[in-house]
Parts: sequence; structure tokens; C-alpha cells
Amino acid sequence: MSGGGGVSIIQLGPILILGLMLSTSPGIAHHSFEAEYNITKPVVLRGTISSFEWANPHSSLVIEVPEDRNPVGPKRWRIEGGPVSFLNENGWSPAMLQQIMKSHGTVAVTGYRAIKTPAANFAGGVWATTIELPDGRKLRFHE
Repeated sequence: MSGGGGVSIIQLGPILILGLMLSTSPGIAHHSFEAEYNITKPVVLRGTISSFEWANPHSSLVIEVPEDRNPVGPKRWRIEGGPVSFLNENGWSPAMLQQIMKSHGTVAVTGYRAIKTPAANFAGGVWATTIELPDGRKLRFHE
């Protein structure tokens, strides 16, 4: 080490490692629930599942919610769920979702409405906590 008062690589090593660990941490990079969803206004939507995405870090559904005063047809809502492992542990499977879609059975989604609409072709988005299936069972869809 020189006598010039500089900082050596050995002294910077732990700081650089800590910075790298924090910048790649999923918890730091993940979105804030309160920034994206209105936690003061729970919502319940009833409709039919038109599609689903079985994926990590969040699976999702699209449901069609009928509206009496909407001559164009039902409104589409994007429903955000948990990761595949969480859904598997709580009784979900792609085969079950396919069966519900084919039957056109009505589901009831309980959760929190998104502050912003996910895309122009959606009426809105919901972070779903539970979904009541056509047979009456209620399954958790997100933590």
C-alpha cells in the first residue's frame, strides 16, 4: 500500500460485494404492493376465465365480467396471482384452470384493485387473494 492516503482494493472489496448483493436481490427489485394496488378498497368480481398464464414470479388470469349496461359485451380484467409453487401448494393446476375455462363456470375473485389499468384492452387489474371456484371451493391465489 502506498503512503498517499488512497483506498486499497482490499478495503473496497467488502463494500463492492455488499453493493452487488443488494443490487441483485429480488426483494429490492420487486414492485411495491401499496404503490400498485389500492389496499383500502377490496373488490369482488364475478366472471368467467378466458385465459391464464402459469408462470413465475406471478401467474395471472383474465376474466370476463358481464356488465348489464355494456352493449359491447363483458369487460376483461387481469387477475394477478402468486408463483407456480404457491398455486400448486394451494390446490391449483393448469389442468384445473383449463377445465374451468372449458366449462365457462363462474368464479368469484376477491382481492385489491390496481391503481392503474394494466393495458388499454382491460377494464382493470386485481391482486387476487382468493378465488371461489364454480363448485364453491375457495382457494388462495396469492400470499
